[in-house]
Amino acid sequence: MKISETARKEAEGIVEDIRNICNPILIGFGGSIAYGTNVPTSDVDIRGIYMNPLNEFIGINNSEQFRIPGSDATVYGIKKMFNLLLNCNPNVIEMLGLLPEHYLFKTPEGNILIENYRMFLSKRAIKSFGGYANAQMNRLINRSGRALEYIGANEARSLQKAIMSIKNRESIQNLKAEEKDGTAYISINETMPVDQYFRINQELANIHSDYRSSTRNNKASAHDKLAKHMMHLMRLYMMAIDILEKQEIITYREKEHDLLMSIRNGDFLEKDGLTPKKEFETLLLEYKGRFDHAQNSTKLPEHPDYDAANSLMMSIVKLYYEISCNDGYGD
Repeated sequence: MKISETARKEAEGIVEDIRNICNPILIGFGGSIAYGTNVPTSDVDIRGIYMNPLNEFIGINNSEQFRIPGSDATVYGIKKMFNLLLNCNPNVIEMLGLLPEHYLFKTPEGNILIENYRMFLSKRAIKSFGGYANAQMNRLINRSGRALEYIGANEARSLQKAIMSIKNRESIQNLKAEEKDGTAYISINETMPVDQYFRINQELANIHSDYRSSTRNNKASAHDKLAKHMMHLMRLYMMAIDILEKQEIITYREKEHDLLMSIRNGDFLEKDGLTPKKEFETLLLEYKGRFDHAQNSTKLPEHPDYDAANSLMMSIVKLYYEISCNDGYGD
């Protein structure tokens, strides 16, 4: 999906805020815009890298990262960023594989970092991407498996509270609410006048109606979050496979765009909106299998070249402070 003018303007304002706070060398879109899976309601995520003040390289002070208040923007100091990149952290390695138009600010030092992205790729991606994907998969299974039961249990608890009041007021005992398989049930095993029965029945029916009305938006929200969660799980495997097989960081998923958006839009959820379809399970197992094959056949080194990375860091810092040193920053 194209980036709206509103999102562009918001991003420009964030970039200005970042430049007023520190010395950035690279700023770009993150999140769904970077992946190409954004929708009109998507947040504007911004990620950046700033040059630590010179006294943090030769002194004891050190800043690692900060967030821009009132936004979804995180900026990392270059010292912290190098460590994250060397560990192939999924949330930051993607910054080196954005589309050219998704970079909002670049200095020559930022360009050098992008050009040397392969320096940070190693078999550590297996643990970083695979571990995160497996954790997300377990969360997905737990979340989808409990969602309907959670809704039913909540309604049962609401009815139970009302029943306590009804039993005291109406002087009856054999009235209870319980939850089974995600559905709330009411049982009445007592003889009573018809008008009393209808009065109690109407009161419980009103509670049921009010509860369903109040939870409809919550269920829709749960549907949206689950679909988004499913999409990002698939995207993680896709990015990891590219890194292991091609030694490439492909953040914008153009080839898989339609598939990812189909998952994002809920096409792989059952009618209840809270249960992944079998087709998604099959698709997920396919990509998990591809990831397993890629980790066994990858030509990436076991570990990154720390000496080369250290030399790159030193050359970037030296270049920056020789040609672009902000007066007053880091003095």
